[in-house]
Amino acid sequence: MSKGIEVTQDVANELAAGFSTRQFQEALKDWVAADNQSLRVIETPQFRRLIEAANPLAEAVLWRNHQSLRDSIIAEYHAYVPAVAAYLREAQ
Repeated sequence: MSKGIEVTQDVANELAAGFSTRQFQEALKDWVAADNQSLRVIETPQFRRLIEAANPLAEAVLWRNHQSLRDSIIAEYHAYVPAVAAYLREAQ
């Protein structure tokens, strides 16, 4: 099986410079939630190969297991709780 295509160093540098770990991880969390995906989807070899084929940098920053993805989602939830509570207090 082919490992992809060869690219020049300039192209590789441009891809790396345009990649945002935060943006990728946020988009992945949004997709998992919006599409009602199992958190375990990130553990499947097929999913990891898909992401690696799209961008090897993205595969490198995928959560290693569903528990770490869950922890990230729960931490984000807890970060939003104070803002939501304040909004609801002001709405009364």
